[in-house]
Amino acid sequence: MNGEVAPGAREISRATLEKHIGRVATWSIAGPPPLPRYQSQRVLMPDYEQLQIGDVILTRNKPKRWWSVVATLIQRVQTNYRCPKDDCCWTHAALYVGELHVIEANKTTDFRRGIRIRPLTAFVRSCDLLVLRQKDPTFDDLKRQQMTRRALLENTIFRRRYDVRTALAALIKGRPPARRHETHVNCSEFVLQSFMEIGFYVKEYFGLVTSNQFFYPAHLLSLPGFDREEMKWFQLVHSFEESAAPAIADVPQVASTPGD
Repeated sequence: MNGEVAPGAREISRATLEKHIGRVATWSIAGPPPLPRYQSQRVLMPDYEQLQIGDVILTRNKPKRWWSVVATLIQRVQTNYRCPKDDCCWTHAALYVGELHVIEANKTTDFRRGIRIRPLTAFVRSCDLLVLRQKDPTFDDLKRQQMTRRALLENTIFRRRYDVRTALAALIKGRPPARRHETHVNCSEFVLQSFMEIGFYVKEYFGLVTSNQFFYPAHLLSLPGFDREEMKWFQLVHSFEESAAPAIADVPQVASTPGD
């Protein structure tokens, strides 16, 4: 339970959430059903009605509440590299794959597996969230599915590591080391490559690879074709009676990998 609140967030029961995104996904984002004495507690979570697979989720640390050395350094680096000032606060990027989960390139404790799937509720206590949605009319449901399936393969087959060496080079404003795109990646480059795989931002991606440049979350905000949306919120109530919610056909589903 994250115990967070958001003004205007409407309530949704656990039974309704399980109906629309499934029990496994619900347990992943909210944990198992609590004991009766704790059922009055609420879980703040992003509004799954708003999100579509293929959306980009950016995060920034909440002011005066959570302080992250990594996020602070990334913000400083983005400022040093002349990213737009108002965009430098967004320090992490992930790709929405449905059912309130994202896939991201992020450092883990052992640094061996940089690509992972993560529930969006993991960011609620420490971060504000921003949604970037590709507005190109050719970015249809088929393109979204193709991109998301390709990204999910990163978590199961390719398993690239987080590019720690490049992150450290950025902190001292040095030239990026010889890049190892086949085996290492960071968060914003992973998102950019996912779009490149379906024919978007090809020039930007290969310009990044061939010129050996840095690419940060703030750079995603400068790419043409993205609309920005503030995240909307639900308040999960641990009730097993269904609450009002849209038809299941209106809820974005997770993209399955080939062979499902």
